[in-house]
Amino acid sequence: MRFLSLLSVSLAIALSSTGSTGSPISAVSPTRNTLWSTHQNAAALATINRNKLVNFFPRFEIVQPEGTHPRYLTYPNSLHQSVEFVDGTGEAIVEVDVYYDNGQIKHIFFSDPSQVGTDDAVFGEVAIFHDTNIPGSPPTFYQVLKKGGYQDEVIYEYSPRTGTGRMTIESNEASPGVTINNVLPWNGRDLQFGHAYEMPRVGA
Repeated sequence: MRFLSLLSVSLAIALSSTGSTGSPISAVSPTRNTLWSTHQNAAALATINRNKLVNFFPRFEIVQPEGTHPRYLTYPNSLHQSVEFVDGTGEAIVEVDVYYDNGQIKHIFFSDPSQVGTDDAVFGEVAIFHDTNIPGSPPTFYQVLKKGGYQDEVIYEYSPRTGTGRMTIESNEASPGVTINNVLPWNGRDLQFGHAYEMPRVGA
């Protein structure tokens, strides 16, 4: 299965380098996503943000675990940057390895630092695809892969007229697919952090 082969390769690549602390990744403080538009279906929003690795709506964000703060790692190779989310004791809970190609992010790997050196270290990946005919345009396609066979495929159609786009997600665990509008574009380079999506309370 493609997911398992990707993780086995990523385990050797993403965790082999020794980094130093720094702040190479452009990031902002985490946001907490609730119902951003009253015209969107709450169940659809929960589906599109349900993978717990990244949020897609209203914008692309790395999910930051509750009670953690980011600690950045720098590498001599500018094509690879990392951030660890550490708890109040300084222990790393999740490591996120980011790989670039031609200045844009192509792969993001998620690993458990306590499992480094084992087959269980890398537990998720987001593969990001860009329209090579339009340099600098927002990514058009994503694959979200997690251990256990979880897979989402996400299509993003950007509208220059509105400055937002339409996103469709197809999942091997959700049928039929889900489409939402008013998704903010992402430049495919700068990362933002956010909390896991929360379903809005009825009447809130």
